[in-house]
Amino acid sequence: MNDSTSTELRAARTRAFRNGVLVGAIALAILELTLRWLGLSRPILYVKDSEAGYRLKPSQTVTYGRNAISINRWGVRDSRAFDAKDPDVRRVLILGDSVTWGGVRERQDGLFTSRLEERLSGAEVINAGVNGYSIGQMAALYRGNLRALAPDLVVVCAIVRDFTRPPKVELRGESPLFPTRKPSWALPEAMGMAIFRLKDRFGLDAFAYPVVWAGHALNEDQCVEANADALKGLAAELASVARLLVVLLPDQYAPDRSAQAARIAAALDARRIPWKDLAPAIPVRADLFIDRVHLTRAGHEEIAHALAPLVQDSLSRDVR
Repeated sequence: MNDSTSTELRAARTRAFRNGVLVGAIALAILELTLRWLGLSRPILYVKDSEAGYRLKPSQTVTYGRNAISINRWGVRDSRAFDAKDPDVRRVLILGDSVTWGGVRERQDGLFTSRLEERLSGAEVINAGVNGYSIGQMAALYRGNLRALAPDLVVVCAIVRDFTRPPKVELRGESPLFPTRKPSWALPEAMGMAIFRLKDRFGLDAFAYPVVWAGHALNEDQCVEANADALKGLAAELASVARLLVVLLPDQYAPDRSAQAARIAAALDARRIPWKDLAPAIPVRADLFIDRVHLTRAGHEEIAHALAPLVQDSLSRDVR
């Protein structure tokens, strides 16, 4: 190979490398812009909370694709301000985890809390679900931030895993799952969420992000007891002002759900806390769940349909 041919070959390789870098940069830019359009550069933000460990940051509105999500001044998923309570409208506060919160795929008017409100007579329903919450955190959120909403009925909507979680966790540092500030770039946010989904799907310590347990380490049985005690405290606080109802939602996550539900039922019965398991009333079908736990639009409809008579009955029995 003569010098001229060798020079031309090196030049061709250099052009190919530069073209490859340019194409890669353009592809990354397009991907970044697409992810930004989807809302991954504007995630729902969280704040640290002395009572519950963390909660949704109040007064924020974000858009994922075309889906607008509003968090009002109370830090709950609702565009209404709830500045004053209508004495002729019964108020139902739904405490829950990410199942109640509903994720970013579904519109707020498609969540079971909104669908439930449409089925009730003379009542409004407030969605106070927060990602990753245990039962203890749900009770703490009411005690520290939502008591002034003055609900007539508090419904704790939980999956069995909410009882086996430690009763309080705190945020440490930043994570794509519980961000406290907007990220500079959408791509790392998307990668972090993808890693979380993979860990959750295969049971690889999905919550190994900067979320730490507060207090002493507890085993599952101790967590159930501690969370049930938190409900007992909530029931005592509500005793003269509102009713309390605990509802176990169906899911496909726990392989031994029936055994866990029985253990939880025993803990609630021992504390005289009213509860209802919706699993027997709702056929567990794949089309109801996005990922074995979180609900599709059809799943939200099923939950609202099953909840409506329970909530209406509870509202009809005023404690005051």
